[in-house]
Amino acid sequence: MVPGIPALYNHTLDTMLEMRFNMSFSQHLLLLMCSAANLGLGSAQTHPPVDTQTRSLLGMSTRTHWSTHLASLDSDWSYLDITDCNVNDTLVIRTEEGSVRGRTQTSVWGDTYYSFQGIPYAEPPVGNLRFKAPRPVIPWEGVRDALSEGNSCHQSYIEWGKANMSEDCLYLNVYVPQLPSNASESSNLSVLFWIHGGGFSMGSGDAAMWGPDYFVDKNIVVVTINYRLGALELEKNTGSPAHPPTNIFHAAPLHGVEVKIGFSVEHVATRKNIAHFGGDPGKVTVAGESAGSASVELLLLSNITDGLFHRAISQSGSAFILISSNGNSTAYKLAEILGATDLVNNDQVLEFLRSKSASDIIAAQAHTGGEFTPEVETKVQDGNEVFLSDDPLTLLQEGRIRNVPYIAGFNSEENKYIEQTLDADPSLWDTYSDLEQFIPSNLNLEKGSPESLELAAQIKEVYFGNQSVGPDTLQELVNILSDNFMATSSIRSIKLHLARSPAPLFVYLFTYDGMLTVSNYRATYNYTIKGPAHADDLAYLFSFHAAEDLFRPDEAAWNVVRRFTSLWANFIKTGDPTYNEDINWTPATLTNKTYLQIDEELSLHQDLLGDRMAFWDSIYQDLQ
Repeated sequence: MVPGIPALYNHTLDTMLEMRFNMSFSQHLLLLMCSAANLGLGSAQTHPPVDTQTRSLLGMSTRTHWSTHLASLDSDWSYLDITDCNVNDTLVIRTEEGSVRGRTQTSVWGDTYYSFQGIPYAEPPVGNLRFKAPRPVIPWEGVRDALSEGNSCHQSYIEWGKANMSEDCLYLNVYVPQLPSNASESSNLSVLFWIHGGGFSMGSGDAAMWGPDYFVDKNIVVVTINYRLGALELEKNTGSPAHPPTNIFHAAPLHGVEVKIGFSVEHVATRKNIAHFGGDPGKVTVAGESAGSASVELLLLSNITDGLFHRAISQSGSAFILISSNGNSTAYKLAEILGATDLVNNDQVLEFLRSKSASDIIAAQAHTGGEFTPEVETKVQDGNEVFLSDDPLTLLQEGRIRNVPYIAGFNSEENKYIEQTLDADPSLWDTYSDLEQFIPSNLNLEKGSPESLELAAQIKEVYFGNQSVGPDTLQELVNILSDNFMATSSIRSIKLHLARSPAPLFVYLFTYDGMLTVSNYRATYNYTIKGPAHADDLAYLFSFHAAEDLFRPDEAAWNVVRRFTSLWANFIKTGDPTYNEDINWTPATLTNKTYLQIDEELSLHQDLLGDRMAFWDSIYQDLQ
């Protein structure tokens, strides 16, 4: 008997010790633990076991796992961390660039899946490759370990997850529910290719936020990626100053933009390689949230993404948000902040910026007064095809849209964070009393002009009526801030899709505010405004490992997880989100403006935010 080991497992350990007497105790212990993991018994590293009733509620397998037994025992054994298991030939997959070795993982439900993390999808964009479109990764010899995530791309702030940042960051992660029986044959599993958000300035594809548990449980292959962020997106624009389209048009989320999803999707994840992981290159769904959502729509509008994906999901973000119009001046300003003088052309700017460290560039970008976000690029770069042939509005108006099934929507209280801001500094109420600030800049109205003042008066009437802007109209302020930030651009885009594209488009509004709502845990602040803010839907789709010690999901929250992930999974597999519930979510049309409200229960409604959006429709005459 070995002290400290539950009696239940001592007999097995004793037997193994007799058979392998030449091995050390630690090797025996690791072998025992790894053998259990290889059998799908898992470990109790991070997640509590899910009881049979909850598993049944969520549509999960109700078989008993070793982790459940361990957690029921009064022993520290259940908290052992097994990170070196399953590093063997059975978890080696041959890709087009070389072989990768993955490892067995245990989901929140105690089920087994397989991860292949930190796979490069392009050469590291360092040295002379900084600011350039990604280059194909050089094939490697032997077997490359894909046992942990690659570096995060340089950024000024990481809220969740690890902080090991580097310019050498163009990596992706692949999670599969089962290993293909033959590495050269596809198991024909549908693929979710997820693009993280973060305003093109922060974030990563790490499992700290994007735990794939819920989707791999539904037999879906999940791919997450990193892409260059902030000022390190800068790229040469022949004949003009430097500007930052790299992450969306030449290099990143999809590389056509970090090469056109293109690079990571076509080159690494799908056409060439996904079949080796059991995925079907003909069943790829690109999806993302916030900046990732905008990236998805830009992929729909690109003339070089034909055949790369077959369905698309945009959550809280459209092609109209975060598009830069001043990239040239921002790049010059960045160089000046870093000490440059007398720079007269693009090449000089790039040469100077390449001489600076990545950390210096990221630190300086906050002082440029501009945002390093995607910019439309219509000129060929380094022999690459042009990602967008025109600006997003023109492409939408002309119907130059990929004909694939599409889900688009957002959260009901996208900008409720303003409540905490105003509570901390009530003087800001005076700032928000000036309603001219809510006039979209693309209307090109001069502040203080009769036209601008008239529109500001109309905005007050629509959103505040006869009431003044102040603490008593907090909900109304949240409404206009949420519309200004998200809803108006999203619905404007949706209507153009409906008018110009024959592809089915499913519209949704996420309204659930519960025990997996991220904003409830971000700070010790009790919001009086109820409803999900920006990004509050994400922990109902992905296992949010970074905050798992904070979350205390109840049955209602698990119900939303089950319904939400089932809708998305069915869409990923079939192009139709409706599954076995008593509700039929049909595509919207210009005359039948159906949308699905996702809450503790699912319900169908008409004309999303109708009155408020009708007002903005009268301002934007896109459909005429």
